[in-house]
Amino acid sequence: MKKYFRFILLYLFIVLPGANAGILQNNYKFEAIYIYSFTKYISWPYHAIGNQFVIGVYGYSPISMELSTATAGKQVGNKNIVVKVFNALEEIENCQVLFVTTEFENEIPELTVLANSKHILIVTQGQQMTQKGAGINLVKIDGKQKFELSETILKNAGLKISNQLLPLAILVK
Repeated sequence: MKKYFRFILLYLFIVLPGANAGILQNNYKFEAIYIYSFTKYISWPYHAIGNQFVIGVYGYSPISMELSTATAGKQVGNKNIVVKVFNALEEIENCQVLFVTTEFENEIPELTVLANSKHILIVTQGQQMTQKGAGINLVKIDGKQKFELSETILKNAGLKISNQLLPLAILVK
């Protein structure tokens, strides 16, 4: 079973983006698949997850619809995945993954404090977002979808990273 998941992960992270580079004008679908895939290779403290596993989107983005589609009927552990949209920092509660739109990237420092106290994985897409406090940053390099990962930021948020994810990431300090 682990070999099957490893193959799928490798396919999603390496083969598929390169093979479809010309087709990927709208990356939201593939970014949603990436975000869902991260839930399989990152562990949250048991007490950090309520009745549902929440993937939040902070601000407006078409990715929220793609995340809903990609996670429909899926679970993390024994918790159903729910996608929620947040428009203010105060709204973010019981959230395990938070995709931050470029609209709110200036709030990354405050979000990092929240992430550290509530064990939230912050995912962004932009320039040098891991240096600003995002745990994972989705980037496009040479037309291929990739991701940067900061082990330090994820550990500060109390998250554990699978060794299977690290070789696929662009590791940043």
